[in-house]
Amino acid sequence: MITTMRISPVMFLILCVFIYVCVCVCTAYCSIRVRQCSIQLYYASDTHSRMCIATNMFKYATSFPPIWITAAVTLGFYSSNDTIHWAISFAVINSLISLAWDLVMDWGLISFSPATGRISLRSRTYYPIWFYVLAVAGNMVLRFAWAINRLSYFGNMSPSQLILLTEALEVFRRFVWNFIRIEWEVINTKNKAAEVLADTL
Repeated sequence: MITTMRISPVMFLILCVFIYVCVCVCTAYCSIRVRQCSIQLYYASDTHSRMCIATNMFKYATSFPPIWITAAVTLGFYSSNDTIHWAISFAVINSLISLAWDLVMDWGLISFSPATGRISLRSRTYYPIWFYVLAVAGNMVLRFAWAINRLSYFGNMSPSQLILLTEALEVFRRFVWNFIRIEWEVINTKNKAAEVLADTL
């Protein structure tokens, strides 16, 4: 515990500043996205939009605790055994929400109708079915790549090797993610263009 460490007040201040800088750097992107979502939520006019925006904001907000807790444990402020389960819990929640957001909002593969309560799959696709199956399965696994250090198979790898591996897997996940994301944007753009054309006729 930090209370039992014999450090000077100056060193304690330096550690606090260091933690603050690390947290700011690691969570800058999520902080910006939370801010953007809060503005969108304020100006949203219907309930459905508010729910989607609030879910997206909660998704980004759940990424903060794992970073904060891990940084504090690494610097010796808290015991790993006492707090690591909280970091894992928030990381699991964030991964599950992010996975659901990918399937429903970013990829549009699954749609839900609040009026009828029905869940349906996207009917219009440009890629073969096997591509979506592999993409969804890979995205599901790689959303939990942060837990790779918990697997005994990777127990002999150094921290730097684990970081390199997880970052490489995240780059690959994003690479595949972009294909379906762009496809969904193309479909939405064509649908909107067709609606505009129909209104002008």
